[in-house]
Amino acid sequence: MRFPTNAPSLSFRKKTISPSEVNRSVNSISDLKLFFHPYRVLAVVWLLLGICLPTVAQIPLSGTVLDAAGHPLPFVNIVVNQDTRLGTTTDIDGRFQLPAAPPVRQLHFSFVGYEDLYLSLDTIDTKPPWRIRMQETAYEFAAVEVVAGVNPADLIMQKVIRNRHRNNPEKLDSYRCRTYNKVVMSWLPRTDNFREKISEENEEADSVTLNRQQANLLKLMESADEHHLFLMESLTERRYRSPAAYAETILANRVSGLQEAPFTALANDVQPFSFYDEQVMLLDKAFLNPISPGSPQRYFFHLEDTLYRQTDTIYLITFHPRQHKNFNGLKGVLYVNTHRYGLQNIIAEPADTGLIHFRIEQLYDRPDTLHWFPAQLNYEIRMPKYPSPDLGLQIRGKSYIREAEMNPDLDRQAFKQNDRYVFTDSAFQVADETWIQHRPQPLDTLETRTYELVDSLGAEHNFDGWMQRLEALGRGRWPLGWLDLSLPKLVQFNQYENIRLGLGLYTGENLASWFTLGGYAGYGLRDRAWKYGGEIRFFPDWDRRWEWQWYYQQDIREAGAMDFPLLSDFISRRLYAGRMDREERYGTFLRIQSLRYLQVGLEVSRSVLEPLYDYAFRPTPESEPDREYDLPEAAIHLHYAYGQQYRRLFGNRVPDGSEHAYPALSLSVKRGFGSLWKGEYPYWQVRLAIDQRFRLLYLGKTIYRLEGGVTDGAVPVSRLYNSAGSGREFQWLTVGNTFQTMDPYEFLSDRYVSFFFRQEFGTLLFKTKWLQPSISLEHHFTVGTLSDPDRHEGITFNTLEKGYAEAGLVLDNIIRLNYVNFAYLGFGGGVYYRYGAYHLPGGVGENLAFRLSVAFDF
Repeated sequence: MRFPTNAPSLSFRKKTISPSEVNRSVNSISDLKLFFHPYRVLAVVWLLLGICLPTVAQIPLSGTVLDAAGHPLPFVNIVVNQDTRLGTTTDIDGRFQLPAAPPVRQLHFSFVGYEDLYLSLDTIDTKPPWRIRMQETAYEFAAVEVVAGVNPADLIMQKVIRNRHRNNPEKLDSYRCRTYNKVVMSWLPRTDNFREKISEENEEADSVTLNRQQANLLKLMESADEHHLFLMESLTERRYRSPAAYAETILANRVSGLQEAPFTALANDVQPFSFYDEQVMLLDKAFLNPISPGSPQRYFFHLEDTLYRQTDTIYLITFHPRQHKNFNGLKGVLYVNTHRYGLQNIIAEPADTGLIHFRIEQLYDRPDTLHWFPAQLNYEIRMPKYPSPDLGLQIRGKSYIREAEMNPDLDRQAFKQNDRYVFTDSAFQVADETWIQHRPQPLDTLETRTYELVDSLGAEHNFDGWMQRLEALGRGRWPLGWLDLSLPKLVQFNQYENIRLGLGLYTGENLASWFTLGGYAGYGLRDRAWKYGGEIRFFPDWDRRWEWQWYYQQDIREAGAMDFPLLSDFISRRLYAGRMDREERYGTFLRIQSLRYLQVGLEVSRSVLEPLYDYAFRPTPESEPDREYDLPEAAIHLHYAYGQQYRRLFGNRVPDGSEHAYPALSLSVKRGFGSLWKGEYPYWQVRLAIDQRFRLLYLGKTIYRLEGGVTDGAVPVSRLYNSAGSGREFQWLTVGNTFQTMDPYEFLSDRYVSFFFRQEFGTLLFKTKWLQPSISLEHHFTVGTLSDPDRHEGITFNTLEKGYAEAGLVLDNIIRLNYVNFAYLGFGGGVYYRYGAYHLPGGVGENLAFRLSVAFDF
């Protein structure tokens, strides 16, 4: 279905269909066995009562409504005998069923964007279930979005908005339900266009000749009529407990080609489980919800029809972004039920269509007659020109929710873990009879063939073995028999070594899953020095929530580096590290997922450091300067992220990456010993960071970090804070939570507080058809002190008592390139300005820093 971007209303052409046209609209199917025992008894009763009913009225009326291409049409309104209070609506799969009484003489089918269809049953010579086809109709565009007087659709939508929390399933105290989910991936061929193109290329030839690439492409197109590319099913139990505890158990899981797939299909994989949040996340992109506060000022709503079902009234309302309103909006249809003014049906898709076309459909019912709850969820992702302009891809997902319970008493132990889902032990050994019992519809011919074909290919080519390789790749390794090759150890970059070439080998899961043993060696091309290390890690549980590591290293480490061992960044400031210590280090590290949202790290280590730069440390004014430091330490590291969930990425447990309403806290406490293991410097070091990212209605995404640290004791520069400067020179990459206009070792502190802030407006501030820059504003600030700066000899530095500030403007997607018809590759840049007490002399240019930005968008 195509929705307009600037049309306030639709127009329909009503049409009565002749008997010959009816025969073309209703497809003939095999006769049903109607006269089994219950019907015979009922017929006898009717005869005894002397009731004469038309034969057609004795037949349960059911069928499926399809579009011209044969795809099911959801939420089609069906009126019986021109009585608006008699009828039904098709479900998400386009299916409908009507009772045999009262006698049905005529059916009227209507749907937004399609011609009205009338069927007279006395002219139909086929028996139910029927296949009804409807034809699309064109929209009539209006120049101005104006409704005389008060727009009745706006009044209805205000009631929907006022009741949104009341109808939101995730505002309940708790719920529990079971889901059946199915995902199908298939080709989207344009065979006719392809054949026409080939014919034009061979117009002067006696016969059509295909090259190898064209022949393979045609073969793939033809296979779309025989089987799908991929099929996945799951049965789950989903539980929720207010305010943010979720637990989903995979009871059964089947993936074509794999015996034990480490991933599954879920109801909320690519769309929200309910449609009531202020912003709707589709494919990790935020869209303004048409039922969010203030939406009538940004969306145009039009009341298309009013439906009547028993005691309920249902308003059919179309919506799309108003003209000249700049935001990520949706377009579609809402079916609003007057019971609590809840959403009964939803069809929505992005108002601006990119390279990927996305559409969702949701159906709600009232399992307890009071609360609205999702019953069916559909989504469709279409990439019409990927991987080829003539052969696209489409992914269709369906979810059916059943056995829903509102506000059940759920045991807290059910939410002990923070995994988005967990598999039962028997999830991969489910009998075919169980699947048949729980499928809402039997598999069709293409789906059955898909399992048969892809399963045989999986067995022949060992798809499960390749999946294990992908799991290892997710951990940065590549299996080589019993050993794993460490990919990050092959090539590393930093300012000191320039390029480090190396090799790391570790035992893999083919040898044992409960431990890994190995080591690495690397050679820096600039410093011309070898580094090496070894370790053994134990995993007491299969899921690696507990990890116990023993290690030894002869390596280099940045002086004054500020990191949290329980956090990992894809792009680290280590890229710009140039002041290094040679370090001999050995110790043990225990990482524990102790509570639902809490990670704990315990570490005991000894480091012997030698500066690789001109530096000496004088602990007291009377002491001789030290150029080598023995630092035995014990540390505890904590990371607490309330509401954080983890998901499986090729079998590995990773954070789901979504925004959360609660900040994440990281704490590191380290104790240096002055008399243990030849230790010379007793000290305490404490660092705390608060991270959060969230979305603000109409303002985009907010990201911030507040951090601070204290080092109490006389220690060398290696255990102080270098203030995380990236350097004013042009950089190809931007490292987050660093100062872009500050040189790497310009400041030194033993106490500091820093604040990093970024507001991503996206295209909310400026957007045209040809230019869609994504605008972000940044501001960074830090203040700190340093006790006894005279202790540190040989290096130059400043201190931060006056407070350091910089501001930045980032424009992403200034240049937007089509990347193989799959995504847009956007190039942009950022400029940062240093101001305030540490503004540099020499003019504006001395205080500017420029950065390149690269982004992907669909």
